[in-house]
Amino acid sequence: MLKVLEDLLVLQEHDRRLADLRREMDDLPNRKAMAEERLSDQRRRVAEAEEARKKNAAAIKQIEIEIETLREQIGRLTRQQFEVKNNDQYRALQTEMAAHRDSIRALEDREIELMEEGEARRGEMERLKDALAEAEKEVAAQLDALERRAAVIREEWAKQESERAARASSVPAEWMARYERIMKHHRDRAIVPVENQACGGCHMKLPPQTIQDTRRAQAIVTCGFCGRLLYWKA
Repeated sequence: MLKVLEDLLVLQEHDRRLADLRREMDDLPNRKAMAEERLSDQRRRVAEAEEARKKNAAAIKQIEIEIETLREQIGRLTRQQFEVKNNDQYRALQTEMAAHRDSIRALEDREIELMEEGEARRGEMERLKDALAEAEKEVAAQLDALERRAAVIREEWAKQESERAARASSVPAEWMARYERIMKHHRDRAIVPVENQACGGCHMKLPPQTIQDTRRAQAIVTCGFCGRLLYWKA
């Protein structure tokens, strides 16, 4: 294989690795955002559960106030019984007190339901808090790993850039320009092997003479279809 082609192949490997590193580095913020979103969602669940627990406690408190108010009214009506003038007034007071007692029983039943619901909510709250604590540890570890990976990528990037520059210095300017032009156009590879009598880039079947010239490796051969540089893969 011609040395310029060998140099360009090495250069291409550096460029492909740099492209991979660039894509991974560009994806790191998305991975970080996904981890933070997961944590944010877990915190939102805890906040919603806490709000529901507070509403439950407030509802129980309101029922207790209503029950106390009804009991006070029953006490007032009980005292009024000694002041009534006739049986009709007495029966009216009895009916009103009975209605209040029915209301108290209904409120007490509802209070029991809310208390049971409150117990369930407290259990759910504890579960969610435990899950949040676990998520915080996991996300912290994930973010730390991403930061460490970013440092590794930067280190490898610098190494690849340095090695690429060293290799590029040995490539004639005209071939360097041609290589970069092809890479800019195709965005994947500028140099491809002949595979099954076809171009390894565009996969078009190559003329026999092109295949023969590539095999001889006496000069750089290009694909007549896509313009990529060809080499014979032994």
